[in-house]
Amino acid sequence: MHKAFNIPPKLPERAQEVSGWQVATFHREPGRTIRYGHAPLPNGRKPKAIAVVLQGLSEYMEKYFEVMNDLHDRDIEVWALDWMGQGGSGRYLKDNLDKRHISRFQDDIDDLGYLMENFVIPSTQAADGSSLPVVFLGHSMGGHMGLRYIAQHPDAVKCAGFSAPLTGILQVKFLPLPLLYSLEYMVSTLMPESYASKLQQDWHEGLRPKPPISIFSNDKKRNPVHNAWMKENPFLRIGGPTYKWVVEALNSCRSLRAEFSKIVTPCVVGLASRDLVVDNGATRALMASAPHINLVEIPRSCHEILMENNTKRSKFLNEFFMLLEENGINKPDNNLG
Repeated sequence: MHKAFNIPPKLPERAQEVSGWQVATFHREPGRTIRYGHAPLPNGRKPKAIAVVLQGLSEYMEKYFEVMNDLHDRDIEVWALDWMGQGGSGRYLKDNLDKRHISRFQDDIDDLGYLMENFVIPSTQAADGSSLPVVFLGHSMGGHMGLRYIAQHPDAVKCAGFSAPLTGILQVKFLPLPLLYSLEYMVSTLMPESYASKLQQDWHEGLRPKPPISIFSNDKKRNPVHNAWMKENPFLRIGGPTYKWVVEALNSCRSLRAEFSKIVTPCVVGLASRDLVVDNGATRALMASAPHINLVEIPRSCHEILMENNTKRSKFLNEFFMLLEENGINKPDNNLG
């Protein structure tokens, strides 16, 4: 099954399926099934740019329909993908499809590269030989993947926006490095496929607390969207991460720090002031030496800035759209959005 055909009841209007939504899969390697999606502009409208939406941990493309609608309002065509191990893509552990496992983050970056080379970049080519600019819009782990991709491919993307990018994991921030390395070795050797803590479990609706105690979003309309599609479409369900995922995430954060100086792409990075998932201190430290990156703090926002209330998400999105305009991607002629 590729498409989520069971539409959740009582979805906000903007979170309904985006116009023209198409879904398919590709196989960069045998046994590695990646689901991807494309939302061309409706009614023959010509795009001003192409956006690639990069989801966070345990998410799926349908969760970002509202964001895709925001992009369509700006005459921006959309591509997206589900990372291996979540959403409608393949799973690593056949004995428990709920566990969010991984091989290594570079495999996901290579999947993104395959999407770019085989689908996104060809779609930018116009009949007159010109090409449309490509932009990234990513959240959390997706922001991490996007940052590492533009470090490895400096000329591929015109500009990018990343909300609460994964640069460090808050829960291990204060562990001494020798202890952290020892723990990483122990769990990756002895229990790589085990859930990373007792709080990490197979999918159930209670995994994601409701407002006002959610660490993800306290917007009463947007927070439930995460569970809504999973409830109606079981193939989208995913539980918590394994120890292997946590270790590989930490390794990839180290790789990002090593590669970061290669990033020359103009970016806006949203920092959620109440983030209890990623390490804001690591993000501030990493971005401090990058004048081409605009770090924007979103007051009183939980981790999922794009799923927060209108005031919080608009502060980030407005900065993102301003960045696009500064880089020649203007508002549509009818000034929608």
